[in-house]
Amino acid sequence: MTDDRGAFTIRVPPVTGRLEVVSASYITVLEGYAQEGASRPEAVLIVAPEIGIGGTVHDEANIALPTAAIRLLLPDGFRGRFREILDASSDRSWKCECDARAAFEMREIPQIVGARLEVTCAGFETLRAAAPSRATGPYRWD
Repeated sequence: MTDDRGAFTIRVPPVTGRLEVVSASYITVLEGYAQEGASRPEAVLIVAPEIGIGGTVHDEANIALPTAAIRLLLPDGFRGRFREILDASSDRSWKCECDARAAFEMREIPQIVGARLEVTCAGFETLRAAAPSRATGPYRWD
């Protein structure tokens, strides 16, 4: 059970390892790292609702870009949103590449206010835009 701030405490055997959420509707954003015998910092796990997006990437002339890559970026200062010390937490990453039809699908990404999508493709400027705040598809990058 979580408290009114979403915090919870669990007892785990004295082991070292990563902590992540196992859920059909939430995804790990910052995974906690528990270390046997460590008293501080606490292993803090940050989760968010899970969404999926997909679409295609085209240039200004409407030519498909099958070599484009898409990456989800956490908002600037994301770690500063939390009062907990996150030294024992590590960022996850979410990225994919377009297929031969310039289509992409990111099935498991976090829904985070202020997150951005970054599209890169050789020979083109990098494009960054606000990530969708809910599951979408198809999404078209021009």
